[in-house]
Amino acid sequence: MVHPVLALDGGARQFLARDGGGRGLAGRSLPVSARLAAAAALRVSPGTPLDRAGLGGGALPRLLPRPRHAISTGLLSFAAPEIRDVYSTRAQAAPWVIAPLLFFWVGPAEEIFWRGLVQDRLAAHLGDSVGYLSASLVYAGVHIWAFNLMLFTAALVCGLFWGFLFLKSRSLWPGVISHAVWDVAIFIFFPLQ
Repeated sequence: MVHPVLALDGGARQFLARDGGGRGLAGRSLPVSARLAAAAALRVSPGTPLDRAGLGGGALPRLLPRPRHAISTGLLSFAAPEIRDVYSTRAQAAPWVIAPLLFFWVGPAEEIFWRGLVQDRLAAHLGDSVGYLSASLVYAGVHIWAFNLMLFTAALVCGLFWGFLFLKSRSLWPGVISHAVWDVAIFIFFPLQ
């Protein structure tokens, strides 16, 4: 049976791309005041380095996308069309519809699944480091089916970052916050194109 969180995440993804392509948090909805509630419940104190990493990690696209985009499209002739393909799904819905789905559903659900379930289970069987690297590779690997090297590379880098946050904090919240902020920032507010 598919977990309701995963089923709804899949539904949100289908809505956004119709034509193609923690412990103890699974199944619970994320509160609007997630940062403060998570900090209290999951022992990540507001203002600590891990809490700031969650917020700061999501803010990185504001600082880095333009130079990274110029370098990647300048060096790789295939990069520009692949980046356009990623953003083509934005035409399917208004930003005011997409942004809340990305922020409150897609990013958090992916963190619950990929770090809270996959990385946690792999780490239990293979050890923390191998579990972290394996989960990051599998996370990037599922993006390969888009046949988009730029998307795969972004998923690998982000998966390594969010997996590291989970590895060091043993909490989903830094990754949930970072992933939610990243998705909205890079897809809605600061797109690479």
